[in-house]
Amino acid sequence: MSLDIVGAAVLHYRDNSRRWIDVRHFIFPEPATDQDLLARLIASRQFRNGYMGGPDWADPNPIHGPYRLETISPDCYRLIDSSEAAAWLDDFCSLFQAPAHPALAADIESVVRRRLREADSVFQLPELDDAQHDTGWVLHEFRELVLIRRNLAELSLVVMGID
Repeated sequence: MSLDIVGAAVLHYRDNSRRWIDVRHFIFPEPATDQDLLARLIASRQFRNGYMGGPDWADPNPIHGPYRLETISPDCYRLIDSSEAAAWLDDFCSLFQAPAHPALAADIESVVRRRLREADSVFQLPELDDAQHDTGWVLHEFRELVLIRRNLAELSLVVMGID
C-alpha cells in the first residue's frame, strides 16, 4: 500500500542565504513497521525530487536531493531521538548566524517542531558517501528527517537545504 500525501509546505529564509525547509505530510491507512513506512516513502513519487528546481517524477535516472535514488533504502536511515533531531534542526536554522524572521520561526514551530515533539519515531538520513549524482554538488547543504506519528497515522518528510 502506498502513502497518500495530505499536505506540503516550503519554508524559505528571506535572508539571501538560499536556505529552505521542504515538508511533506503523508498518511498511512493501516498499521505498518517503521521500515515498511520508509520503504513506501522511498517508493513514492513525492520522494523523487532533486530539490533543484522541480520534481523529477519522469526522470529515467531518478534522484533524491544530491543522491541517486537507487542508493537509498530504509537501511540507510538512522533512528535518532527527538532531542538529537531538534539539535540538528537548530544547527541548520542557525547557519550563517542569521536568525529566522519571526513569521518564519512561527512556521518552523508549527510545521516542523510540533510534529518533531509528537513523533513516535524520528529517522535521519545521514550523508551517503559515494551516492551523489552528477549535479548533487549544487545543494551545498542537505539534511533530511522522517517523523512518524502513529496516533495520527502520519509520516512527515522534512528536507532542509541550501542551494
